[in-house]
Amino acid sequence: MPLISIIVPVYNVEKYIARCIESVLRQTFIDWELLLIDDGSLDSSANICQEYMQKDHRIKLIRKPNGGVSSARNLGLEQMSGEWVMFMDADDWIDDNALEICTRYVTAVDVIKFSVRDIQHNCVKDRSIISTTNRDEYLQQVISRETIVAVNAGLYKAEVVSKYRFNENYNNGEDWLFLVNVVNVCYSLIVLNVPLYNYERRNEASCTAKMNYSKIESVFNACADIVQCATDFNLNSSIAKAKGNVVYVYFRYISSYKQLKNLKARIKVNWHYYPLRYYFMSVPLRERVTNLLCSTVIGFYLLKAWCKFMAR
Repeated sequence: MPLISIIVPVYNVEKYIARCIESVLRQTFIDWELLLIDDGSLDSSANICQEYMQKDHRIKLIRKPNGGVSSARNLGLEQMSGEWVMFMDADDWIDDNALEICTRYVTAVDVIKFSVRDIQHNCVKDRSIISTTNRDEYLQQVISRETIVAVNAGLYKAEVVSKYRFNENYNNGEDWLFLVNVVNVCYSLIVLNVPLYNYERRNEASCTAKMNYSKIESVFNACADIVQCATDFNLNSSIAKAKGNVVYVYFRYISSYKQLKNLKARIKVNWHYYPLRYYFMSVPLRERVTNLLCSTVIGFYLLKAWCKFMAR
């Protein structure tokens, strides 16, 4: 039984998958298994995975009909045999010593999170996060999106993540929701401000490169679920910020999707949270104003009142 299972959904990534696999093969820590979940690829991705599987017994290829990244990850969770699990996207890669660094903490915690490098064209930027071992503090950061909310940059104890699955009805925000639930049930964690994961932003086929109504609907509903999580977990200081995320999502997409209101019937959040007209042009300024308004209960209710006024 390997110590670490690495789950990689694979769908039409023939240009990138070899780099991803090679980064795992180069790991200085060798007690791992790599589960490549072919999600009905139409290109040569599965053939490339098959070739690597024949070269290394630690690599497994699992084929399934196309169902999306969440269904692929869930199948990986069902098939894994490791004591710990890591998630990767097929167009990304990890540093050679990523697993070795993580294994230093496996006897002490349930969740190990680390930072990422954003890579776009010739620009490489390390994303800074706050190092901590305070689970409650980190949970509030995740809920309010004040840290990295993707599941990729981390290692999770299998018995902890086994309690949850990715919501297959969502194709945007599903990993954020999964992370919130996992952090809430874990007993201990460590967050390292060390970039070990390389996040590729050049793949035009990736889910972050293209946005459509389905993905907007999903992220709104993920936000609504997280508002409910904050309420259920009795995190009173995070509820306003969780609701503020709904407003911010609206800010992010309103300029490109003039008919966003048409999604009203399929979005679970209260409509008054997000039909707010926003007149600031710079994204950093929008983030600052939103965080300022949503950082207190009073600020949130002022924002909510303005939303109701604009929704008339």
